Amino acid sequence: MTLTSGHYIGHEYDRMIVLFSMRDDGKEIPCAISTSAMDYRLRDRIEARGQQVSSDGT
Repeated sequence: MTLTSGHYIGHEYDRMIVLFSMRDDGKEIPCAISTSAMDYRLRDRIEARGQQVSSDGT
């Protein structure tokens, strides 16, 4: 099983988690990580992208 990046799904502010997907060949696997567990070096970029996606609708 080789996992590759999927796509950003969303950010649940009430639960403080980021939803995303990973791919195993053709199968998409839904994933989530709590914001407190994220690497702080990446957190700002991930949250900024989430806000951009929310405002753009893409």
